Amino acid sequence: MEVTIILLALGIIGYVTYQSSPSIKYKKAISHFELCQWNEAIKILDLLFNKHTEAPAKLAECKLHQGLDIKTTNENEALGFFNEVLEIKNRLPSNATKESYELIEAKAFFEIAKINFENALSVTNSENRIKKIKENLQFIEGAKQVGIKNDFINLINKHVFELAENNFILGTKSEKTEKFDEAIRHYKTAKDLGAK
Repeated sequence: MEVTIILLALGIIGYVTYQSSPSIKYKKAISHFELCQWNEAIKILDLLFNKHTEAPAKLAECKLHQGLDIKTTNENEALGFFNEVLEIKNRLPSNATKESYELIEAKAFFEIAKINFENALSVTNSENRIKKIKENLQFIEGAKQVGIKNDFINLINKHVFELAENNFILGTKSEKTEKFDEAIRHYKTAKDLGAK
């Protein structure tokens, strides 16, 4: 009888120890991740943040997916999730796999830049649109671009095209109002941007 109790106690202790292992919990989080159950995965990954080397990157990836899922219906909420991805960098533990995180970080920067660009295009005033596009180009310049450099290059090219087109529009407006120096400046800017 005593042997049975001891074996049962050892079995329970072994099971509890096994279940509380960071690797086992991480696998459980991955199962939730693969089923697109972001909130459940996030709960586990938050607990493992400092205990498992891949947990911070996978947490960031969950936040990225949450943002992507809601981007078309609620842009502001999506931006919130993308910014949460970026904020994870501030608390990355020294043992975290930084390379895995940096790829997710770059994707979050890219999604923010795309939203900013789309918002800039919705501005009706050409001067304000140019200002917004230039601000977003500065944002892109400071963004991590690891692993998706070509996506950023394509987005930058769209920015340059829009800048050229809007400078041409401003040149035309200036010419119609006989502000020829201003028109020449805008046309020259449009031409220089078009040559890129």
